[in-house]
Amino acid sequence: MDELVGDSITSFKLFMAYPGIFMVDDATIFKAMLRTRDNGGLICMHAENGGVIDMLVERALREGHTEPKWHALTRPMSAEAEATRRAIALAEMADTPVYIVHLSAGDAMEEVRRARERGLPVFAETCPQYLFLSYEDYEKPGFEGAKYVMSPPLRPKGNEERLWNGLQTGALQAVSTDHCSFCMKEKELGKGDFSKIPNGAPGIENRLMLLYDGGVNGGRISKNRS
Repeated sequence: MDELVGDSITSFKLFMAYPGIFMVDDATIFKAMLRTRDNGGLICMHAENGGVIDMLVERALREGHTEPKWHALTRPMSAEAEATRRAIALAEMADTPVYIVHLSAGDAMEEVRRARERGLPVFAETCPQYLFLSYEDYEKPGFEGAKYVMSPPLRPKGNEERLWNGLQTGALQAVSTDHCSFCMKEKELGKGDFSKIPNGAPGIENRLMLLYDGGVNGGRISKNRS
């Protein structure tokens, strides 16, 4: 990590989700945070409780729930809020900043807001899909809901206004994309098993236009803020 920072690669993405693939334990996260405290890097955290989510996925499949909407139903907002709170606590103990990537849930955003109100160097981004789409898109007929399978998932209607409020008030600092543009042929790998649908959606091309239209034209944020 020190060598990478020396080469101007200063941010490191860690995952609290995807056990057995990307997820690292709290001790590893804490060690990485201690290193960035000393070398000036920044930990960027995917904050979802991966262990609990995996158990919820297993239970849903065991009960015969296979449709795309179950991707969202097995990744509750509380799993994101808990992991966000834990990431912030680890960063506070390490005395270093932390950046929460692609935050989707208003509950998780409130953890960021509370930390910032205490003066902690905590930062977070959301993405266009969480500002404009909602869980209702998973309920589209057939396999259409697979288009919206991403992690974290889309949240219930009304959550998007909480995030817009976060952009207005400074609880959120950025709008990014988590761009990962799988085509529908690839998404069809998960027909009959939602857990096998590739996670991701496009976002880069239309991000600025969406933010300007929904934010500035929508009276939610200023041109400067956009």
